[in-house]
Amino acid sequence: MAEDWRVPLEDSVRLVDSQHQEIFDLSTRYFAALERAESPAALEAVVRRLTQFLRLHLDVEENLMKRIGYPDFDAHKANHATLAEKLAAVADGAGRGESVADQVRALMDSFVLHHDHTDRPLLAFIRSKLAVAA
Repeated sequence: MAEDWRVPLEDSVRLVDSQHQEIFDLSTRYFAALERAESPAALEAVVRRLTQFLRLHLDVEENLMKRIGYPDFDAHKANHATLAEKLAAVADGAGRGESVADQVRALMDSFVLHHDHTDRPLLAFIRSKLAVAA
């Protein structure tokens, strides 16, 4: 019976890991575009993609945590709410054509902390469930 959820759970770990990488890649693209002095429209497009993708990622993680009965769901979701506030500020500023480099930097600093201190325990929990089922 455990085999019924094991494969989708393994896929979820890969999905979360790949989303983390995409978020870091989008951040790198934004700062590279900034260094190249690309147009405000080009910068806004990268910021829009980054903020949309990060919002999607937070939703994916929250749905995954609910599905597996993650014991630290409330604390993890509260951390997501803090990231979502920063996301909204970045998206709003970019939408008004403002320079949001400092806000993107602060957002990514917060995301790195979230990744290191909040996501790693989640992924360890999932991997422990997979190990028990093996």
